[in-house]
Amino acid sequence: MEKSQDKEKNYIFSTSIEYSVDPEEFIVELFSPEDYEDGAGPQKIIRNFDELISFFENLDEVL
Repeated sequence: MEKSQDKEKNYIFSTSIEYSVDPEEFIVELFSPEDYEDGAGPQKIIRNFDELISFFENLDEVL
């Protein structure tokens, strides 16, 4: 099966560690390589496990 070039995306991710009172809180920022080089903001921000799981499920559908 051939992958669709329209749906395929490459991401650069950024994370940082800071103190939080909520152990479930985190942020993953996903940049496209072009946006990252241009200094533009992230294409997607993931803030919790539900969003992370959904992102991976959608990624599996594309691949």
